[in-house]
Amino acid sequence: KQELARIFQQKDLNSNLQRLYLSQADDPLQVIGLNFGENNSVKKHTHYYQEPKKIFLVEVWIVIKGAIFGRIFDFDQTEVHAFELHSGDCLVLFRGYHSITQVQNGTFFYEIKNGAYLQTNQKSIS
Repeated sequence: KQELARIFQQKDLNSNLQRLYLSQADDPLQVIGLNFGENNSVKKHTHYYQEPKKIFLVEVWIVIKGAIFGRIFDFDQTEVHAFELHSGDCLVLFRGYHSITQVQNGTFFYEIKNGAYLQTNQKSIS
């Protein structure tokens, strides 16, 4: 069975860890946390085009301020995980359904998706 999502919470960050891989090499979206200490940099580089394989839309949520409550559902629409994300926390959602509820007023988070995303591709359940 394929993994639906991966959650990283800032409280679990190991200060000795330089790279935190939140995705696998064959996932359609690569997500890596970089823990820079002193005098670190990333040299000028590019990433070459690779032919995409047929994939689901992948999402990343990064909470900047406040908190959200989320649920992840499999393709049978059965809830498989419920969680809360706070400032500094991150979720990578590889497949399945999901829902989000604001926990604190004024919450701000980034939602990052691989494209192309069209409103007509969205499937909603209640």
